[in-house]
Amino acid sequence: IGGGLAGAVLLRLSPEQVFAWIVPFLILFASVVLAMNARLSRLAARAGIAAEHEAHVPLGMFITMFFIGIYGGYFGAGIGILMLAGISILAPDDLQHANAVKGLLGLLINFTAVVVFAVSGQVEWVPAAVMAVCAIVGGYAGVSVARRLNANLLRGIIVAWGLFMGAFLRSEEHTSEL
Repeated sequence: IGGGLAGAVLLRLSPEQVFAWIVPFLILFASVVLAMNARLSRLAARAGIAAEHEAHVPLGMFITMFFIGIYGGYFGAGIGILMLAGISILAPDDLQHANAVKGLLGLLINFTAVVVFAVSGQVEWVPAAVMAVCAIVGGYAGVSVARRLNANLLRGIIVAWGLFMGAFLRSEEHTSEL
């Protein structure tokens, strides 16, 4: 929640050009981290910063989720990729359970950002309501599909989509500058 608040305030204070420039890199970064999560997970375990057992939540997880909260409050898209990567690196779990945790944390971060934007008077409520309904329906449908997929296939799809979107948004930025 603290990270989401910081990210939303940061977005409100930063120029629009900064947002347009940084977003493709944020998505590409998240995708690469998720793609490398097995290697990073082994590195975290060797360094002693990963979960020691199923019920242990390492300090690094709280710090990581705070920074992911900043990312999410600033720019929500791709937050799920980063959260899945962070969870699977620091507290290896099955991808379906990590996906459920990601959904709850995303809800908290996004709700915090929505409150900041609502208080600022910058919310267009009709499009926001349509997006909220679609996000809820998509979230339920996505979980249903994710549960049926092999974890490696699901990870591959998520990484491929993130790389595609990051590259697409980066090319859109350059196209709009012309």
